[in-house]
Amino acid sequence: MKIVILHQYFLTAETSGNTRAYDLSRLLIELGHQVTLITSSGFVEQKTNKIWSEIQLDGITIKILKTLKYDNSKSYFLRVLEFLYFAILASIRLVFIKTDLVIVSSPPLTIGIPALVKKYWDGTDYFFEARDVWPEAAIAIGALKNKLLKRIAIKLEAMVYCGSSHIIPLSVDMESSILRRFDKNSLNTTVIENIALVDMFSKRMKDHGTDLKRDLQKEGSFSIVYAGAFGDVNGLEYVIRLAYELRKRDGDINFYLYGKGKQKEQIIALAKSLKVLDKNVFFKDPVSKAVLPCIYSQVEMGSSFVISISELWANSANKFFDSLAAGRPVLINYGGWQSDLIKSANVGYVLPSKVEELNEVILDDFIRYCSKKELHQIQRENALKLSQNFSYQNFKVKYGTILQDYFQNKVLAPH
Repeated sequence: MKIVILHQYFLTAETSGNTRAYDLSRLLIELGHQVTLITSSGFVEQKTNKIWSEIQLDGITIKILKTLKYDNSKSYFLRVLEFLYFAILASIRLVFIKTDLVIVSSPPLTIGIPALVKKYWDGTDYFFEARDVWPEAAIAIGALKNKLLKRIAIKLEAMVYCGSSHIIPLSVDMESSILRRFDKNSLNTTVIENIALVDMFSKRMKDHGTDLKRDLQKEGSFSIVYAGAFGDVNGLEYVIRLAYELRKRDGDINFYLYGKGKQKEQIIALAKSLKVLDKNVFFKDPVSKAVLPCIYSQVEMGSSFVISISELWANSANKFFDSLAAGRPVLINYGGWQSDLIKSANVGYVLPSKVEELNEVILDDFIRYCSKKELHQIQRENALKLSQNFSYQNFKVKYGTILQDYFQNKVLAPH
C-alpha cells in the first residue's frame, strides 16, 4: 500500500531529538508499504532554494518544505505562524499525492489540518499519533491564553480526533485524557509508546569512544545524564537547585546536561551563581542519537525532568526510553504513568515535582540511594528487561496489527 506520513520536524539517528517518524517509516517499508514523508526543512538540510524539494533516504521519499530552522526560543505566536504556514502548504501538496492512508504525527496539532483537507478532498483516511495532549497542555502552562484561540484550538482538536480512523496516543495517560474529553465509543485508540532502541544501544555501548570516557568518568562519583531540550517545560532550574543541595551534603553526585534550548543560558547562569558550574553540574552540546549510547555507557543513571504541571506528566519522554535501552535506572521529578512504572518495575527513583519539596529527608534518602551499588545493578537488569516491552520489534507488531486490521476492513467494506 501507499502511505504518506506527515511530520513537521523529521529527524534521524544522526541528529539530536525524536526519531519516531524515521523509525515508523522504516517499519512501514519492512512491512512492504511504499512510504512518502512530508516534512519541513526545520531539521533536514535543503540543498536548493525551491519551496519544495525531494530526497531519498533508506527507501523513504521525503518531500521537504522550505521553512526557517526550528528554534524553541521563538515566541509562541511566531511558532504558531510557522505551524500554520506548513499546514497550508502541506495541505496543497498532499491533495495531489495518490495514497491509501495518511499517518499524522503531532505535535503540533496543526499537522492534522492537511490530513483533514485530504479526507474532505478525496476521502483518504488518516491515523493520528498524539505525542502530547495539545491544546490541553498548552493551556495549562499558559502558552495559549487568548480565549478565541483557545476555542479554535479545542475545536481543531475535536475535528482532528473525531476525523481520524485510528488515534495512537503515546501513553496510557494521553489515551485517558483523550477518552475523558471525547466520546470514547466513537474513537479507535491504541497506545504505542516511544521506542527503546535496545539493539542500537546494546551494540554501540560496547564500543564507546575513549574521549567520552575520559570526559565523563570520575573515580568514586555517581553520574547522572540528561540529554534533551532546555525549554520552558523541562524546568532544568530544578536540576541546578538539586545539585546545589546535594553538593552541600555529598560532592560525589554529578549531573551532565546535554542539549540546547531557550533556557540554557539562564540555567548556566544559575549554576554559576550557586557555584555548582563545573563542580557537580556540567553543560554539554547536544549529541546525535547515535552518540547517546556512548554517553550512557559511562554514567550510572539517566534522567527526565518536567515542570510541576500535571497535564505534562502524560508525556512519553525519549529520555525515559533511552535510559531503559541503555540499561540504566531513570531519575524523574513528575507523576503519571512513568512514575508508576519506575516504582512498580524498580527501575529508578522519583523525586517530588516541586523543588521546594526537596527537604532534608528526601535529599538524604536520595544520597543513600546513589550509594547502593547492588540496588543499581538490580535496577539496570530491570531496566533492560522492561525495555523489551518498548522495543522496535514490539513497535512493529503493534503497528502491523493496526494496519492489517484497517486494510482488511477496508477491503471487506461494502462499496
